Amino acid sequence: MKKLGFLLMLTVLASPGFALVLMSDNFNSYTNGNLVGQGGWAAHSGAGAAPVQVVDGTVKLITQSTSAEDVNKSVGVTMGAGDVWYAGFDVVVGAASLGKDYFAHFLQGTSNFAARVGVDMASGGKFAFGLFGVTAYPGALTGYVYDVEQTYRVVTSYNFTTGLCTMWVNGTEVLTQNWYTGNANTAYAFRQGSSGALRLTVDNLVVATTYAEAAVPEPATMALLGLGGLLAVVRRK
Repeated sequence: MKKLGFLLMLTVLASPGFALVLMSDNFNSYTNGNLVGQGGWAAHSGAGAAPVQVVDGTVKLITQSTSAEDVNKSVGVTMGAGDVWYAGFDVVVGAASLGKDYFAHFLQGTSNFAARVGVDMASGGKFAFGLFGVTAYPGALTGYVYDVEQTYRVVTSYNFTTGLCTMWVNGTEVLTQNWYTGNANTAYAFRQGSSGALRLTVDNLVVATTYAEAAVPEPATMALLGLGGLLAVVRRK
């Protein structure tokens, strides 16, 4: 029975439709202070300039009038032909935010981005989410229907072969936009821009091969629990 369970596990893991969490981070084990140097996070731009901060298990991003640090974490593999990756995170836009800029994206190297997530502030504490495009800035925008100081689960996807990017907010598809094809992403990044005055809090990052895995914080734990339950059934038999 042990051999059967092992073979069943391999079959599930090797199946084309098996959901895989490439990387997840809830920042809970980090000490307050600089994010870089903790949990595999590194700076790819502006290292040491207004460092990205960890505050009580969340990450704070602040746009600066001068150069500021941008950070990334490797997912451990390189994207290739036929791949579609999904990234999900919780975000809160601070009440004092002004202007527009992007703050999160897939990353290849240090300067090739895909599915750039941004916000565009309006008056009265409302804002729009956006996919900040290849040439258009800010690119595709939602309506100005989102509220500051509220938590939203944002998921974006990037298709290596077609270049199509898609965005969901709280489970609803809101935007699509074409990007360059063949962006061989290896990491996910957070950015502190220089346009406007945005104050952002992000948490519960997940990069995965399916929407379902990215849409829920820390799905890796659920996947392991599900696999453990499957093997338990096999052992009972």
